[in-house]
Amino acid sequence: MKNNNWVLWLIGIGSVVFMSIVLWQNYLYASDLGKDYQGLFGDMFGASNALFTGLSFVGVINCYFIAEARIATPTE
Repeated sequence: MKNNNWVLWLIGIGSVVFMSIVLWQNYLYASDLGKDYQGLFGDMFGASNALFTGLSFVGVINCYFIAEARIATPTE
């Protein structure tokens, strides 16, 4: 696993750069809108907010089952 550590760093740094660019572009687009339409622009992200909240809950449940399986396995 240590040999492929650079791949994980590359994916992480690439993700941070991509998210930064997307957020900056959204900020530029939303700041050009008038005050009347900025609320509508923010409302577009309600579905993605619910999606990521559900995915994080699935991750917590997954961690619980992994921890339970590790506790149940006998160690030497």
